[in-house]
Amino acid sequence: MSALVPTLRSLVDHADALYEAGRLAVARSAYEDLLERAQEKGDRGSEVIARCMLARCHLRRKDLDAARDAMHHARRGMPYAERPDVARRYQAANARLLVAEAEAPQDRDDPYGEASYGRDPVGSAAGATEGLRDYLDWARENGAWEEAIDACCLLATTSRTNEDKASWLHMAADLAAEHELDALGGKVFHDLAVVLELLERHEDALEAWENAARRHAHTGTVRQQVSAAWAAGSIAIRLEDFALAQTRLERAAHDAEPTDDCGDLLALALADLAIVHELTGDVVEARRSLIRALALARENDLVSAWPERWRTMGEQARRLEVE
Repeated sequence: MSALVPTLRSLVDHADALYEAGRLAVARSAYEDLLERAQEKGDRGSEVIARCMLARCHLRRKDLDAARDAMHHARRGMPYAERPDVARRYQAANARLLVAEAEAPQDRDDPYGEASYGRDPVGSAAGATEGLRDYLDWARENGAWEEAIDACCLLATTSRTNEDKASWLHMAADLAAEHELDALGGKVFHDLAVVLELLERHEDALEAWENAARRHAHTGTVRQQVSAAWAAGSIAIRLEDFALAQTRLERAAHDAEPTDDCGDLLALALADLAIVHELTGDVVEARRSLIRALALARENDLVSAWPERWRTMGEQARRLEVE
């Protein structure tokens, strides 16, 4: 069947929306419904899509055996499913199975002997890396740029060093920028910025956070926008660019203010604003920002979620003589 049956398309879209929202139990049920309907209509492509997504649901639940079984049956249906969207689903799901196999205890067996396309040993880190590189090559050859970015991100997660992680994420970020995939680019630049901070490459991290913020402004959630602006402002303080730090932190606070799920980020942004005001000589404004930050920190239990930042805020309070 060369095209997706319209009624099945709606089932795919519905199940995908549930999966992306993190509602795994309901999504799994929706993909099972899709599988049943696809089998009734003889649509092998939609059947493969359903099995691949069921495998991903199982992997999210850490049920490796169920994921292997789903991918075994998906693989058997691939010769009858020539649609590009089916191949993309299959490649993405199989890549995740390779990663899960590499992370699983080494004494577990693959009952089908095919999780890594016959590579030896199945489930090894080397086999997973080889499989992910094949995934990347396939995606490039087929112009599947979202999957190429996905492959780079998976290679980053399986890399042993932060330098290697940064290298793969740089590649993913370049692909996202080149192909104007801002929604993916925002997340990639976010992840890249975090790794660059761990490497203490602060100027590069600031640039990555700024790139993430620009993309989140168009396609991201409010929390993503606030997070990127706050992170950029926080790094700007370390680089002693206080004008930039104040601009970014005020933006973070402004965007966080009317929302219900950014109270912790608002507290962090205000605490960093207090640092900026203190370092630039405005002690009164520093105290005002910190008093509000402390109140929000208590409301949002920063002592548990951000213990290091809570201790820093306590040091600020003593320094500024704020109770």
